[in-house]
Amino acid sequence: MRLSRGERLDVINLLDYTAGVLTTDLIQAAINHAAGMGETLEIPAGSYEVTSLSLPTGCDLYLEAGAELRAIPREEAWIVCPRMSLLHAENATNIKIWGKGTLNGSGWAFVDELGCRKNLPNIPGGVIAFRNVGNLEISGIKITETVGWTLHLDDCDQVLIDGVIIRNPTYNTRKNSDGIDLNGCREVEIKNCDIETGDDGICLKNFDPKNPTAPRREMRNIHVHHCRVASTCNATKIGTETGGDVKNILFEDILVDLHPLAKQGPGKPPHDMCSALSAIAAESNDCAHVENITFRRYRVVSVESPVFLFLQNRNRYGLEDFRGRLSEITVEDMMVEKAYRNSMILAQPGMKITGVTLKNLSVNTLEERYDPDPHLPTGSEYPDCYNFGRHPSHGIYARGAEITLENCSFRDGAETGRPALDIQ
Repeated sequence: MRLSRGERLDVINLLDYTAGVLTTDLIQAAINHAAGMGETLEIPAGSYEVTSLSLPTGCDLYLEAGAELRAIPREEAWIVCPRMSLLHAENATNIKIWGKGTLNGSGWAFVDELGCRKNLPNIPGGVIAFRNVGNLEISGIKITETVGWTLHLDDCDQVLIDGVIIRNPTYNTRKNSDGIDLNGCREVEIKNCDIETGDDGICLKNFDPKNPTAPRREMRNIHVHHCRVASTCNATKIGTETGGDVKNILFEDILVDLHPLAKQGPGKPPHDMCSALSAIAAESNDCAHVENITFRRYRVVSVESPVFLFLQNRNRYGLEDFRGRLSEITVEDMMVEKAYRNSMILAQPGMKITGVTLKNLSVNTLEERYDPDPHLPTGSEYPDCYNFGRHPSHGIYARGAEITLENCSFRDGAETGRPALDIQ
């Protein structure tokens, strides 16, 4: 055996268990058997086509280098499990997925020429989707070609995501391909991950997809660090779905890179995105308290709007009293090589963002178009930076925000003659 825990050998080889006959049902049976025995299931090198696999409590799944679990790229195969992820788990504990192998969502088979999911009743829902899972580790593996959110954790606690590689196309060829989505999670560490994707790179939300109007527990204590994110949407984001509070979040040591399939230069969203939309986005859109959030030590190669903070009330969940808050937000030690729009810190009229600190920012803005139209988007427009107007400042445009700036440098690289700041 190639793996062991201490002196006790406790590894089951998939091919040994199934006698080389590989179907979704037999692989599922191997997973269940290994978990029930407290043993590791080893997936050896080779490509194995499956539909959706359910991971039970105690599942320890090791993907050897060269091993690939691939979503069957045919609609008829998904009739028994439509819109389910390649791997899913619910109401489980002590799950580990690790190794140097690959999870392949076969997304190319389920999207149209514009990169949108085909309007078919029976297709996969993503690659990993776990709900209410505790003590979870995902490390070392590669995930690619998703048709939905790549790695989605909903109400999961005590989570480590370490060294995961995600490879998806750009936005204009694959929408809804978020890299890592945490929803309502607690006590999570994400580190050493390398993400290339079209939609949001690492995104934190808090809502119940099964019952959006239900009260939500507080999401808290999330640490994301030493990651590379190359997205043609938002690189690191909190929002938009914020029906429950989000507190005590730390992003640090993040490289926001240019997606290798994207073009250099400013994009024309949403159909021709090139750089990330925002390197940092933090929003309260649905009455949540989003507070005590820190972003630090960012290097940004190319981006539309470096920092995007927005407080609004979409009234998405029919709440009568607005209680939303965006407060105690710190961005420090951020170097932006190329930005094609200014940073935006905006609250809807009558609202106030409080406690924003920007420290040690160095930004080079190359926005050549200057046609001032400083509007907020209407309720029908998604709150991303490209739906906001052009602004009369090249560094920061802020309304309804209390901001402290320390040692910040903003360069008008396109020589538009605008001031760096317009803060009211």
